[in-house]
Amino acid sequence: MKTIAPTHSCHAAVAALLLALFLTPVTAPDAQAAEWVNYPRQPDIIYYLAIEPVTDTDYYVWAGTETGAFRIHAVDDTYVRYTYADGLSYNSVKSILVDSAGDKWFGTMNGGLNHFDDTTWTLFPSPDITPINEIALNGLGFPLLARGDFLTELAGLGGFHVFNGADWAVYNAGNSDLAANYVEALLVDGSGNVWLGTCPPPLGFLVGQPGGLNMFDGTNWTTYDKSDGLVEENVSDIAADSSGDLWIATLFGGISHFDGATWTSYTTANSDLPNGNVQAVAVDANDTKWFGTTMAGVCSFDGFAWTPYDTDNSGLVNNNIHAIALHDTPPPTEAASGTDPIARVVVPVFEPDVWLGTGNGVNRLDSTGAWTTFSFDGIFNSYYTAAAADAGGNKWFGTHDGVVMFDDTDWTTYTTENSGLAGNNIRAIIVSSDGNIWFATNAGASWFDGTDWATYNTGNSGLVSDGVSCLAEDISGSLWFGTSAGASVFDGTTWTTYTITNSDLVSDAVQAVCAAGDGSLWFGTDAGVSVFDGGTWTTYTTANSDLVADDINTIVESSTGLIGIGTDSGMSMFDGGTWTTLDVAGGSLIANTVRAIIEDSEGEIWVGTTAGVSRFDGAAWSHYDRGDGPGDPSIRAMALESDGDLWFATGNGVTGYVIPPEPEPEPEPEPVPDPPLVPDTSIGCFITGLMR
Repeated sequence: MKTIAPTHSCHAAVAALLLALFLTPVTAPDAQAAEWVNYPRQPDIIYYLAIEPVTDTDYYVWAGTETGAFRIHAVDDTYVRYTYADGLSYNSVKSILVDSAGDKWFGTMNGGLNHFDDTTWTLFPSPDITPINEIALNGLGFPLLARGDFLTELAGLGGFHVFNGADWAVYNAGNSDLAANYVEALLVDGSGNVWLGTCPPPLGFLVGQPGGLNMFDGTNWTTYDKSDGLVEENVSDIAADSSGDLWIATLFGGISHFDGATWTSYTTANSDLPNGNVQAVAVDANDTKWFGTTMAGVCSFDGFAWTPYDTDNSGLVNNNIHAIALHDTPPPTEAASGTDPIARVVVPVFEPDVWLGTGNGVNRLDSTGAWTTFSFDGIFNSYYTAAAADAGGNKWFGTHDGVVMFDDTDWTTYTTENSGLAGNNIRAIIVSSDGNIWFATNAGASWFDGTDWATYNTGNSGLVSDGVSCLAEDISGSLWFGTSAGASVFDGTTWTTYTITNSDLVSDAVQAVCAAGDGSLWFGTDAGVSVFDGGTWTTYTTANSDLVADDINTIVESSTGLIGIGTDSGMSMFDGGTWTTLDVAGGSLIANTVRAIIEDSEGEIWVGTTAGVSRFDGAAWSHYDRGDGPGDPSIRAMALESDGDLWFATGNGVTGYVIPPEPEPEPEPEPVPDPPLVPDTSIGCFITGLMR
């Protein structure tokens, strides 16, 4: 739980004006088109929790997860998910702040800072791509960011970022006395001082980033480390109690308490703290401290006694605690108060709800001692990497943890534990001409006919490597397997392998394979493209052609014979003589990292990138991203159903582009018969008849 410095009204007005000038609106339509159907995956890890009060007893809890932000209504336990499709810039939400106006700020894993006022999403300009681990506002209402991670801190990324209304001031270990570039914790105290908890890289003292705790007053830096009394230099969280004392959570050490002059440490050796790896700390209105640990649950400390909660002695769903949020309900009557044994005065005793973000969902321990677990909805929780559709209308998706099949009603999961799948890390899926489903895995290639499974690996076949990355079936029905050690082909009887030692394959790292209609095989590698026509090899690289890049992600052939090649630098189209480059600069693609290419039933080309989908209808390009496209921008694979529907495997789950059926024609109205002739007995008609 973080303390935010008060925002003065005149300063807030100025800040609001400046924020309005510098907030960049997210370009999203009012509503997602009906054709797009999103199936987000169920989150496991809860990175962050924040309270949004409504009344004294009614409030929301915001949960930042790997698959979006969830708003839980604490009174009726309902929730709403917000994702990329709603306007969030990235689905993995690392931090959340609810400000005094009730607006929400979301820090994402890829560095995007989002602002949401319950109506409009805006993307705040941010100078870095590292995770935003903590958000606070200064006295002017401008955002302060703690950011970074272990992977990027040595590159000088991360640090402490301060917005001044027009630009960002970036403080890091190279240009200030910040102890390390990976800043995990941020707290603004009642005097406006900023406290920053950092985590050093391995052997950080050798590169001038030893880690520890920093205090920054806007001008001067003060650093605290073990020599001062800090129990450990990997600081993961900071909270303040009612006296302004700091409680500092560390990894590998335990807890430090700092009252501004004296340090006190609580470790597994001198207290009942269940684990020294403390990831989260919060202080409730009774000044009871709550500590969340890695793999040892949560414990409370009231200054005298320690109370542990774990999966064995409570309703806690998971012992890995990433976040704690507290809602303190005032006592309804004085009878619910206690007496201070020293001062002999009546003091209010609050009734806190304790919310815990774990490695497997959200828990609430309410004021009555009852536990509630919130399991958010969603499909199988994994990273989706591959896609295919069979003739029966089943959609098959590969993930990092197995295979998922969707029959338009139910989702079925296959893993090594409940099926004959060779490995759970799925790299590619195809449907062969005999109707079998083939899976490229980290432990060989498997096929499934709906009943039986079979696996080919280096132990029972001529497959060159168990790490299969791609699959294709050629016009003769032979199966091709691209691996990290070359390409193998199986004709149903014989295995043949091609490597750089026995062929002119440009590299053994085969990452994509395409069986063309003329019988040739196209191999995309990390060093270019090699083409094999059964007798001759031809290689294309950036050195001898206009191929846009040598590291190939995917290769496909269009119905007109064009070869499309996706790379991290754009897409190349080759007609046998001329190369054409498609990229962001030319207006063709929404992003240059192309992971998947497919032609739909109308002959239109769809390109899946890391920032959405681009579509070419033969005349112009259209782009689909936030709000009007897939539920996650990171497209890994695409599949085409026989009815023309498209399916996208993404980092956040599955999206379908489902073509609505043609409306039934209106039935032709039944002809209305002419009314029967009725004799007119009037005098005029009678006379007229006589005259005829």
